[in-house]
Amino acid sequence: MNISDEDYGFLICCSVRYCLGRQSYAPNWIQSIIRKHGVSDKTRGNILKDIEDAEQDDSLGAWIDKKGWLELKQELIEVNGIAKEDGRGTKETSKKKRTERQKS
Repeated sequence: MNISDEDYGFLICCSVRYCLGRQSYAPNWIQSIIRKHGVSDKTRGNILKDIEDAEQDDSLGAWIDKKGWLELKQELIEVNGIAKEDGRGTKETSKKKRTERQKS
């Protein structure tokens, strides 16, 4: 299946918003998808804002879900720092991962 970067980012943002605060398997699943396939800089910014907003409202979910969201937040912040330091756009990296996945 082929999906544009823009469509992929939109689906990921919608999924994160759906999963924030849920107490089920869904938060962990979307977090693992983000880690596995990456996201563009724009999508990363949206996810970070959504996590921070939910954190402010104390609506990240149960303690285990909260732990997962805060770990993902830290990972996304670190990726932002790496992207800025070395000049690489992580959008290209995530696109490469999706292209490799589509070939297999």
